[in-house]
Amino acid sequence: MATYENAPTQFLEQNGIKYAFRKFGAKSGTPLLYLIHFRGTMDTWDPSVIDPVAKSRPVILFDNAGVGHSSGEVPHTVRGMADHVAVFLKALKPGGPVDILGFSIGGYIAQMVALNHPELVRKLVIAGSGPSHGPQIQPLGDDIAATAIAPPSQEGFQALFFPYTPAGKAASQKFWKNANTRKGTPTDPRREWITGDGILGQGTALKKWNSEAPEGSDPLDGSFDRLGELKHTTLIVQGHTDVMVPTIGSFIMQQRMPNAQLIIYPDSGHGSIFQYADLFVGHLTQFLDE
Repeated sequence: MATYENAPTQFLEQNGIKYAFRKFGAKSGTPLLYLIHFRGTMDTWDPSVIDPVAKSRPVILFDNAGVGHSSGEVPHTVRGMADHVAVFLKALKPGGPVDILGFSIGGYIAQMVALNHPELVRKLVIAGSGPSHGPQIQPLGDDIAATAIAPPSQEGFQALFFPYTPAGKAASQKFWKNANTRKGTPTDPRREWITGDGILGQGTALKKWNSEAPEGSDPLDGSFDRLGELKHTTLIVQGHTDVMVPTIGSFIMQQRMPNAQLIIYPDSGHGSIFQYADLFVGHLTQFLDE
């Protein structure tokens, strides 16, 4: 069976954009679509939260428009990113609704796919993420934002994803090693973290997501005031102290969503699902199987 490290890249072209993806794992079951964090590509995932899951269900990795192996431009809104996911899923024809796991900005996108294209989603998993701007939702600090757009490094991910505790330091080292697992080949090269216009597009989308919407804005652009519409069975996973997407946002989401449960892992931060990979995979599998 193919794994994260060697699964071949495939493409679907729609509306002039070539969407890159990899589908592997079990031959039957509801597919789980993974949506990655800010600047990430499907080549920079930590496979510790993918390969064990693929043993029991199909998994789909995906590069959104303008990211990694996909063509096009990065949208300047989270809603636009979600619309690309919807176009991709409709073209893929997976045989019914899929499960979606969104991490960080991927969690924002997952919310908007479920809100604006609910027929495409069976269950949601939202990790290290939160709703759009609203009461008690804390904005990203300037120091954290500066680290997030700097050249990726193990030290940077330590600051962004993990606490400065013995367990957190060990987790950051393991994450950095795992995120470099996929080496690529001459015909299927590795695509690194996005830079340049890609950062500008994602950064603009994040700024809009985390800012008060201007008067007259389309309500379909954000999630906070619509969380009650998310009827999908949802698992929210977060670290005890997330410096990128403050943990309080996950609690607020759980309180406002009608069918959501929340797990907070101790001594962890934004990257809690990687720090507690084995435990998370167990929780994830149980949730998806229920």
